[in-house]
Amino acid sequence: MGLDDDLLRDFFGNAEQRAIFDGPQRLQGWLDVERALAQTQAELGIIPAEAAQRISAHCQSDLFDINQLRQHVSATQHPIVPMVNALEKLVGTEFGQFVHYGATSQDIMDSGQALQLRQSLQGIERDVAAATKAAASLALKHRNTTQVGRTHGQHAVPISFGLKAATWVDELQRLHTRIAESRDRILTVQIFGAAGSMAGYGDRAFEVKAGVASRLGLTEPVAPWHATRDRIAELGCLMALLAGVSERIAAEVIRLQSTEFGELVEPLQPGHIGSSTMPQKRNPHLSEGIVAKARIAQSLSAGLLRNGAHQHERDMGHGLSSG
Repeated sequence: MGLDDDLLRDFFGNAEQRAIFDGPQRLQGWLDVERALAQTQAELGIIPAEAAQRISAHCQSDLFDINQLRQHVSATQHPIVPMVNALEKLVGTEFGQFVHYGATSQDIMDSGQALQLRQSLQGIERDVAAATKAAASLALKHRNTTQVGRTHGQHAVPISFGLKAATWVDELQRLHTRIAESRDRILTVQIFGAAGSMAGYGDRAFEVKAGVASRLGLTEPVAPWHATRDRIAELGCLMALLAGVSERIAAEVIRLQSTEFGELVEPLQPGHIGSSTMPQKRNPHLSEGIVAKARIAQSLSAGLLRNGAHQHERDMGHGLSSG
């Protein structure tokens, strides 16, 4: 079963996040970088101002045929060249030569991905903040609600449910802080050209990098990160931590909603069905889904940790990058 299955994909994600990472939005991210690059180079006198104007005017994903681009990507086995060729044709013969001027493919892909990640993190931070607020409300409301404390699966001493919820608040707050602190490291522009030497950008290469970073609202790195993928690995680790706290809370709901305990109950969502054959049941489907998705997310994050061993200045064997 694929995570993007048309019928079941909402078990594994949501429309907001899918839209950020779909083909048109990915393409628009690449085009946003091409626009920022052309505008910066024109400002510095590297390319004609009219070239930048024409390039900027055509950096709109709805001007491109996504299906045709996908076919060309498959035929060329190159993710960026089909888009660059199509943009050159839209810009026209006279100024098309200034499209992608001095850039390498991974400059566009990594910078565009940073724009997508910024959108994604906005939604994630919002949801973590909402979860923290909800847990804090439970902690306050039930600070005197007594329940059995359990250690090693056995009765220990009495606690309050508010105390249990307070541990959720504490962990979620730390996670929210970690995500916020990581933004400048993760949301970083990549404008270094082939092999990271910046030679293709000429004598004003550092100004080009700074200008593109400023236009895109991304941080400016001091060195190329074509082959150093710790930024992406850090994000994967943060998502694994988010999966971990989500699983801990959801698994606790599942355990305490069991018939033998009956201490918690998952809210009944509109249209929720407990069982197809046993109407008396109220299965914690939402919490069970969170546990399942958390384990998938954690397993995927492990792959990102292995993505830091690029050969030399970069290669395609560790994630999709090409020159």
